[in-house]
Amino acid sequence: MVVTCAPVIQSSLSVPLSFRSPFIKVGGARDSSPDMTEPVIMMGPSNTTAMMGDIVVFTCDTLGDPPPQISWQRNGRNIYINGHSSYKILDSGSLQLDSVGPADYGMYHCLAKNDKGVASSETAHLQVEAKSTEKIHRHRLAILVSSLQDGSAKLLGVPKLLSGSGKAAADAV
Repeated sequence: MVVTCAPVIQSSLSVPLSFRSPFIKVGGARDSSPDMTEPVIMMGPSNTTAMMGDIVVFTCDTLGDPPPQISWQRNGRNIYINGHSSYKILDSGSLQLDSVGPADYGMYHCLAKNDKGVASSETAHLQVEAKSTEKIHRHRLAILVSSLQDGSAKLLGVPKLLSGSGKAAADAV
């Protein structure tokens, strides 16, 4: 469903209100050659925190005539989309990152360009976090430690999984 809202103006004066649209002539007739307008980014990407493996979509909603071409940058460098990339520019101009990982961490922004100019969005930060480790069932970890006088502990071995029998296993350092 599309909802269209028109402003309601109440006034004691009977003065006609008018506006100029680049697509409509003042007389109300369609303009066959609308004025060209430079790109405007209506909504850009926003800061995002994602878990490794998630799909992330950064928004880049634009206006302009002719409609602007959208490109994206990560850490100030152009993102090149190819057939094997995990990056996709959607028809809407949004950037989709499939299965994010630590290499995707960084600052992202979109650029909108047409014959009248270029617009750049604010920069958005993508933070990628590791998923919590899986619980270890039926196994225990053995860590050999030595207590020091100040109450701290010193690791004396490299942790290894133990079998259910409970036998300690650690490599001496």
